Amino acid sequence: IQLLHKQFLNELRPLIAMDVSISQVLIAEKIIDHVRRLRKPLGSYTAHMIHVTPFVRSKLKSNALFRRFCIERQKVDESDGLPIDSTLIVPVQRPSRYLLLLREMSKNISAKDRDKLKSAIDELNDLNSYFDICVSRERVVSLEMKIGDPWLKLAVKGREYIMDGRLKKTQDGIFHMESSHERHF
Repeated sequence: IQLLHKQFLNELRPLIAMDVSISQVLIAEKIIDHVRRLRKPLGSYTAHMIHVTPFVRSKLKSNALFRRFCIERQKVDESDGLPIDSTLIVPVQRPSRYLLLLREMSKNISAKDRDKLKSAIDELNDLNSYFDICVSRERVVSLEMKIGDPWLKLAVKGREYIMDGRLKKTQDGIFHMESSHERHF
C-alpha cells in the first residue's frame, strides 16, 4: 500500500507545476487510477484492522519490549510522531483526504471540467463503501469462526454485519415462572 501511495505521489509531482485548470483535471484522472489500484489491497487491509487494533493495544499493555519498540519508532521522522495505532490507520484515512481535496478543487474549476472531478469523487465514495463491505464481511467471518459450528454458514454473499453482542431473553414459563437465557446475537 505504501508503494502504491509513493507511485501516486510521483505521478502527481509533474502535474503540480502545470497550469491549474489543466492540472486539476489530470489530478482527478490520476486519483481515479490510484483508487482503482488501491481498492483490493486497501480493502483487505481495512478489513483486517478489526483484528489488528485490539491485538496491538493488548500487546502495548502486556509486552514491555513491544511498547519500547513502538515508543522508539514514534520518534523516527517517518512516523510523524504518531503512535502505532494512529500510524496503522493512516492508509485507511488517505482516500477520505483525497475526497476533501477534490471537493475543494471543484469549488475552483470551470463547469465543463467538473465532470472529471465528479467521477473521481464518485470513485472515492465507492471506495469508502467498499471498505464498509470488506469490514462487514470480515466481522461476519470472524463471528462464524468464533461460533465454531461446522454446519453454520454465516459468511454468505449478501449477508452484512450489523452488530453482535449478548442479549438476555426473558419469557414467562409454565406456572408463571420467568426464565431467562443469555444468547449471542
